[in-house]
Amino acid sequence: MIDWSVTIAGIALIVAIISPVATTILNNRFMLKIKKWEISSQRKLEIIEGYLNSASDSAYSDGVLDDFAKYRATIFLYAPNNLHNKIRELNQAVEGTRFSSETAELLYEVAIALRKEAQIG
Repeated sequence: MIDWSVTIAGIALIVAIISPVATTILNNRFMLKIKKWEISSQRKLEIIEGYLNSASDSAYSDGVLDDFAKYRATIFLYAPNNLHNKIRELNQAVEGTRFSSETAELLYEVAIALRKEAQIG
């Protein structure tokens, strides 16, 4: 005959041991995903801000600054595909010889579009 009290006690013991272990494993995996997302979001924000700052500074200076040269290709990793042509136009305008109202307008358009990408949450 089966002793049900021993069987139930054994099942309860197994559940009591497995439950915290499983919870810890799942929680750690979730926290790792959150941390990766935070790092990715922070990097995205840094690239967008760096690009806009360096594009603006280069547009108003006599030549292209080193910072702009660093960010002008990297921005394509974080910008949406529908904005790539505008960014190319802005890059060419900034690399031109003189600042113009067209460059200012492109900078304004790209900044507004990238602001949406930089928003977190």
